[in-house]
Amino acid sequence: MSYQGHNILSKLQLELEASMMKLINDGAMMYLLRRRVREIALSYRQFIIWSPELHRERAVVIVDIWDQQWNTIKRIEVTASEKILNAPLW
Repeated sequence: MSYQGHNILSKLQLELEASMMKLINDGAMMYLLRRRVREIALSYRQFIIWSPELHRERAVVIVDIWDQQWNTIKRIEVTASEKILNAPLW
């Protein structure tokens, strides 16, 4: 599947990384990260954007981007804050 070069995918990656890092730096919790990623996903319907997952053992938040055939085409990782790492996930 072609994505007009990789311009759209690169733009999506930058938007997700910037939004998540800003929220993390502002002290947001996982539910706000998930909400923001869902909002961004609405503008990129040609991709399947998985909700952010916290990987405590690596201290990162990960978002996978898939194509319409469910192939992973990009994985975005941002460093999680201590606040996120120590908070209950519910």
